[in-house]
Amino acid sequence: MPLLRRYTRGAMRALPILPVGKLPPAILRALLDSCRPAASSRVVIGPRYGEDAAVIALGGKYVVAKTDPITFTAERIGWYAVNINATDMATRGPLPRWFAGRDPGNPRIFTMKTSKTDIEKIAAKERDEFARNLSDPNLSARVAAEASGTGATRPRNQESAAPLKLGRRDLLRAGLAGAATLLTGVAAKGQTAPDPQKSPHTGKRTPQHRVIDIHNHPRWVFHNGARMVEDMDNVGIERTWLLSWEIPEREIDPSYYRELNPTGVGIQFRDVIDVAERYPDRFIPGTTTDPHDPYALPKLKAAVDIFHVRVFGEFKRHMRYDDPDAIRLFHYCGELGLPVIFHLDVTLPRKGVPSGWQWWYGGGLENMEAPLRLCPNTQFLGHAPGFWREISADADQESNPYPAGQPVVGRGLVLDYLDRFPNLNCDLSGGSGHTALSRDLDFTRKFLIDYQDRMFFGRDDFNNDMYDLLVSLNLPPAVMAKILSGNALRLVPV
Repeated sequence: MPLLRRYTRGAMRALPILPVGKLPPAILRALLDSCRPAASSRVVIGPRYGEDAAVIALGGKYVVAKTDPITFTAERIGWYAVNINATDMATRGPLPRWFAGRDPGNPRIFTMKTSKTDIEKIAAKERDEFARNLSDPNLSARVAAEASGTGATRPRNQESAAPLKLGRRDLLRAGLAGAATLLTGVAAKGQTAPDPQKSPHTGKRTPQHRVIDIHNHPRWVFHNGARMVEDMDNVGIERTWLLSWEIPEREIDPSYYRELNPTGVGIQFRDVIDVAERYPDRFIPGTTTDPHDPYALPKLKAAVDIFHVRVFGEFKRHMRYDDPDAIRLFHYCGELGLPVIFHLDVTLPRKGVPSGWQWWYGGGLENMEAPLRLCPNTQFLGHAPGFWREISADADQESNPYPAGQPVVGRGLVLDYLDRFPNLNCDLSGGSGHTALSRDLDFTRKFLIDYQDRMFFGRDDFNNDMYDLLVSLNLPPAVMAKILSGNALRLVPV
């Protein structure tokens, strides 16, 4: 049969077996017409012949979605999956944002002996399966769990605090439950949230936001200055607040020695200066002075004037922070415009006789009440286990320095102080911040949204645990922007 006559209607009726290649247009059009979504659905453009991508309405915004399996190649299959889908996406005009690769566990491979009847049976079976999925009340939860397991990123609603729900129902109605789906957000008001990628070097998520790390240290946890900058580049951090830890040797928990620069005591200001001067566009220097030093104030002023110190931190001392000398120093930080990052570790049992020698710093959060009240022009950032354990009202009954794994109860002292003192903020860094915010995700999401102007992203290490947690919470983009950099830039502009 001549090639040009292979797909005529007469030829198709005469052929019991379909020719090798794409489905004939007449059959494909008929199959797609049988899958048209209801007029009441959110699918603006669904499956139809000649259309390259679907459009789904989401309130005042639209998501354009495309799915296309990759066949007949085993080389560079990932490159083809992204680029072929992205090319079809471009026919709608928007910029592709999200890609969800799927393992086609039951691929539709049509052999040379496939007939029109076979295809119609397969299509009918798929429609029945889609109908069952659409009526499944647990579908959204299953799809969300499935997406989080594969690393797929869903679009976020820019203005609403609730997660934007684009579940598989919408994709099914749009005819997009395929092997690889590419989504793009087209926002009617502002931009949609960017998709976090992963560094090809480390596998860590690379934020597509502007990110400031407000808590890290030089030459600590096996990272010198060059290694710190390499790590920042790999994970997309623009700048880091580089903090010293000025402390007498008698007050250092010896377990820290394996992570500290062995040439000095604590984390010395000279290391901050050296690293910050080598990479002035990447680090913002911070340091502290000893409250009991009669020259603490002029020494701090000299650090500001000579070395451009912008932060007072990390303040971590074996003393109560409502000590009069400490309050005097905190008050002076407010005059200089330096935010104060304070570390708290408590003794256990709480409000009782310590069970032995313990490495405590600052005491309980209640010791910060006087500094917060007497230094209203000083911005304080709370950090470490002694601070974060107080998000729950049962903190005094908790025997674990890092409470984990149980729901947050009531309104802890942290929330009470945030309401009472507008100069208190939260440093999310370290294992303490991550442990506290991981214990009750429903609480955490509401907490971060309610106090979004008081939350500051930091690491105090070289992992991406906190960023991954924030992404998993599906926070509104405006909230993420504040936490990742906006609040830091407000206190310490660059």
